[in-house]
Amino acid sequence: MANAQPLEHLTQVDEALARYTQLLDGAIDAVIDQSVSNYPILVWQRGAEIEIGVPLIAAANPGSWEVRMTTLEELSTKNLMRPDRVKGFREVFSDARKQYCLFVIDEQGAQFAFRPRG
Repeated sequence: MANAQPLEHLTQVDEALARYTQLLDGAIDAVIDQSVSNYPILVWQRGAEIEIGVPLIAAANPGSWEVRMTTLEELSTKNLMRPDRVKGFREVFSDARKQYCLFVIDEQGAQFAFRPRG
């Protein structure tokens, strides 16, 4: 059952995505429309204190998720993504109007996940 924990975390993130769709979609669209980046990334963190991006949703209590908005460019600038991975990332994350890019960070580690928008 070692794989159950990550799946449970992503299920919790999916539930929160559904609850905050309007807010998150508005933030993503603003990043794109204001030409900040074509690669907006939602950082979901729990039990972590990584200061990247702009806070969107505060953690309601200890152990709950905090959501921040960042970009591929910020992750690269702060060396959270290796420069040799940027091109491949752009190929995978080709349209932020159609999919969410999530950077999920918790006590287990960090991982990227993609979810359809809408």
